[in-house]
Amino acid sequence: MLTGALAAAALSGPAHGAIIEVAAGDITTDTRWTRDNVYVVLGALYVLPPAKLVVEPGTLIRAANDTLTAGTNNPGSIVACRGAKLIGSATVDDPIIFTSVDDTLVPGGVNTRPTTVSGNAYTPLDYSPEGSTSNNAFSIARQCGGVVLLGRTPVAYDGNGATNRISYNDGTNVFSGEALALPTGVASPELVAGTTNESGNGAGFATIEGFSATSATVASFDPDQAAGFTPGASVFSAVAEGTVTGTFGGIAASTSFQRNVFGGVDENDDSGVQRFWSIRYGGFPIAAGLEINGFTTGGAGRNTISEFIDVANNADDCFEFFGGYNNMRYISGWFGGDDYIDWDMGYSGNIQNAFLHTGGGENFGRGAGSGFTTVDAATAGKSTADNASERAFELDGPEPNNVDISPKSNGWVFNVTVIGNRGGANTTASDEMVRARRGSGGLISHVVGEDIADNVLAISDNSGTSPTFVTTDLAEGNYFNTGSVNASTTVETTNGLTVSTASQLTFKGSHGGLSKNALNPTLKDEAPAGTTVPARKLTAAAPSRSGVANFYSPVTYRGGLRDNNWMFGWTWAHAASLFPSSNVDRPVLTLSVVSGNVNISFNVDTTATNALDAVLYVVERSVDGGATFVPFAAVQDNGAGDQNASAGTIQVAEAAAYTGANTQYRVIPQ
Repeated sequence: MLTGALAAAALSGPAHGAIIEVAAGDITTDTRWTRDNVYVVLGALYVLPPAKLVVEPGTLIRAANDTLTAGTNNPGSIVACRGAKLIGSATVDDPIIFTSVDDTLVPGGVNTRPTTVSGNAYTPLDYSPEGSTSNNAFSIARQCGGVVLLGRTPVAYDGNGATNRISYNDGTNVFSGEALALPTGVASPELVAGTTNESGNGAGFATIEGFSATSATVASFDPDQAAGFTPGASVFSAVAEGTVTGTFGGIAASTSFQRNVFGGVDENDDSGVQRFWSIRYGGFPIAAGLEINGFTTGGAGRNTISEFIDVANNADDCFEFFGGYNNMRYISGWFGGDDYIDWDMGYSGNIQNAFLHTGGGENFGRGAGSGFTTVDAATAGKSTADNASERAFELDGPEPNNVDISPKSNGWVFNVTVIGNRGGANTTASDEMVRARRGSGGLISHVVGEDIADNVLAISDNSGTSPTFVTTDLAEGNYFNTGSVNASTTVETTNGLTVSTASQLTFKGSHGGLSKNALNPTLKDEAPAGTTVPARKLTAAAPSRSGVANFYSPVTYRGGLRDNNWMFGWTWAHAASLFPSSNVDRPVLTLSVVSGNVNISFNVDTTATNALDAVLYVVERSVDGGATFVPFAAVQDNGAGDQNASAGTIQVAEAAAYTGANTQYRVIPQ
């Protein structure tokens, strides 16, 4: 498996055939979208349980705003409901693109653009990077909706404000407090209802932001339980002011299944596989001041696989997590209108390798670099609020602002690059790197940041009962360019951050990206003499979290990427001509079984200017048909773990004996 080795441009793509309009409504049976068609989504499209929507690699999905579909606050979006799955495992050469109806920065370009949408004519916008002022690739947003995954994990929501609340103990499936209750109007067969019908109780259900809970008919199914389980059976015992324990149940046949409701008790819930998705130009408002995020999850579980996800020019948040335990790797956010990673309602997942450019599209386009013209986003379909991004991270806890219910938010994030909008035309005081709010704990580490206009870290709305945000690794050994302004303005005194000199943190190319083909976010090769603690040579502990196995790559550098621009070839930024035209070579793997062990061999990139600081490679395996890849080695040429003595090649042997099972491998340059 060679996914993740990103070197070649991928804009040729498949030959698209028919343009197929998909009406708003429900998908109730397993459905496949093929790469030879263009799909135009006309409003909210719900995947209902037990259905799966499978999207082939290379598929182009266009989504309309409701001015083209005669709808009302119903832009084209895909919502995978509780118990349903969205499956799209694409590749760097054939990404899945979810975008506006007229975006031309796609394989096939203008030939894939519909001439009418639902019978309505429209005037296409100009998506070329060199387009005219207020009408180019960097000034456009809110042209469609987004992608939403809803799952069945516990969420911290107390909609009725009752003094007796459920509290949930992470990892034990034990609840304490009043009997488990359901939101008003939700007659869910998934859990045994308590003695009251309340709208939230601290570990129950919530409706995803901006949508309404509407009833649907679903078939009974049981995707996650052993044979013999009866869907809808009473599997919980509940005692008022006592405990609620048991195993998550399947969904019985129901005419009252709620499309936009999420929550439950299964931390390991599975909403599908999403790999190499580029989500663009979304954030169409569904109510005043309420836009859809690019990629939203509500109560998604650990068995959901989301990696290599790109969100660009979304008018609201790039990624938002409402509760859940889902993990993400290799994610990028570009020129959003609000926050970039936003968690809430008890999110406790893990994230590694993120690149967040919060400069705002209009700031980017104002540069004097060759090939790009001045942009005035205020007249390009964006609201004034969209003109300046806010925080790279906004971290919140239980809702509505009840810090004494659980689960508390406790996300962990490693390896992040953040570029802010300091000096941009629309810099605001809210351009912070991290704002941690009430009820959120967590960890953010192995970070490089630059041009942060305001706080690098700030804690607000902290009532005293909120958990203290973990800042040790953020303060220790993470460097910020001198463009950063404030280390922190916070009620606590332990959050001071070290601000680097320019020599300690440098990118290979233009970090702000003000000239065409010049944004190179990889880290500069360190000089042989080195600096005190250069960003590419981290001395702090490699990523590790108690109870979290098979997720974090054991890497030793700060930032979302080191030598390999894993965004190259498939993201919106690549299509918009931001990156240089070269990258780390793709490793081609040779597999063999020697003395009962699998040997993985591959040639390596040897272009590093300092031969003593070779490219770092992470080796991963999959035993489930390529759905889940587990990192098990991080190795450099002639470094620890390289089991040959040949320069220019790496050989890694698995420690465990090969059993003959179907096993796949991939290698990702860092």
